[in-house]
Amino acid sequence: MKHRLLALLLAAGLTLSLCACGDPAAGGSADPSASPSSGTDASAAPSSEIQVDLTQALLPFAAGLESDETALTVNGQEVPADLFLYWLALNCTSFQQYYGMPVDLYADALLQDSLNMTAYYVLMEQKALEEGCPLTDEQNAEIQEQMLANGEQTYENQKLLFGLTDETMEFIFAVDSYYNNLLQALTGDPTQEDLDAYLSDNGIFSVKHILLMTVDPAGTPEAQEDGSYAYPSLDEETVAEKKALAEDLLAQLQASDDQETLFDELMNEYSEDTGLAYYPDGYTYDNTTSLVDGFREAALALEPGELSGIVETDYGYHIMLRLPVDPEDYRDACRQSGLNDQINQWLEDAEITPVAAVEALDVSDFFDRYNAWQTAMAQQLDAQSGDASPAPSSDA
Repeated sequence: MKHRLLALLLAAGLTLSLCACGDPAAGGSADPSASPSSGTDASAAPSSEIQVDLTQALLPFAAGLESDETALTVNGQEVPADLFLYWLALNCTSFQQYYGMPVDLYADALLQDSLNMTAYYVLMEQKALEEGCPLTDEQNAEIQEQMLANGEQTYENQKLLFGLTDETMEFIFAVDSYYNNLLQALTGDPTQEDLDAYLSDNGIFSVKHILLMTVDPAGTPEAQEDGSYAYPSLDEETVAEKKALAEDLLAQLQASDDQETLFDELMNEYSEDTGLAYYPDGYTYDNTTSLVDGFREAALALEPGELSGIVETDYGYHIMLRLPVDPEDYRDACRQSGLNDQINQWLEDAEITPVAAVEALDVSDFFDRYNAWQTAMAQQLDAQSGDASPAPSSDA
């Protein structure tokens, strides 16, 4: 789903340079149940040593490839460089922003993931045609309207800033329609058994918690012997006070005839979970979520509506209330999961062949030059028109 979500973000506006996860827990930890990050600042600027030549277009300058030059083939279909290099740049920035590490450390993986991502979209178009569900006239009209939603000049500036041709712009805006057409053609409405299996297979659960921290989240994470990172601990006296307060809050809850109402009152008054403002109704997690050791296990040990005892993790003392999950909320996700499995099988079976220039591409150098050129061109556009088009941004 990551690949499709990135396409949706792009098709919604195309004013982003690259995408960052909108998760407030990423990098800082609005949700203290998430593991602390040891990463550095992810928004490092391109090297000032790069001398940008704006007489060259973006992709020849950054990668030595023309926009309409073939970058790879998917089942024999030629795929232009602008589409592939856009996804490569998108992946690089998403990686940098989320993990806070230099691109060159995972250059090979980013290159391969971008090849797969490009093939993923091309396959959706191929299979939509094969399955007899191509774009309708109405969808084509909507795509044209979306592309020009902010005006002709903005559209032209977007093409310039991302090195995209008209054909590739149209393709990017069309991928959501191809996906929806395949969804309608190849999947049916999930049964109750399907929904229950989806929740179980994906490890989906929901929980609220009262957190009394025994660490300083404003401190710098410290390396541990096992290679993980942890926030510095508070002093022993403060930790003891937190433990006593947790015991008192738990006793109040256990004695209450209306635990859910009292839980919310105590949570809003005492919880030190910095994610509470973002998730006042609790958290919903699945088996892909990275959680601090002990949190998931304690939550899953509860039945919906059941209150935990005091659970100690590296963040402090938790009191948890397991929440019910309504399978009906996942009807669309369950249906999409079935289609995604099919697309992933198509991807596994596909013949994806990059050209030699792509296989030899220096990903880190490309990314630095790509960002440097975009920044310089955006400044030039601003100088020419005052505000011709939103400059590429590191924020989604």
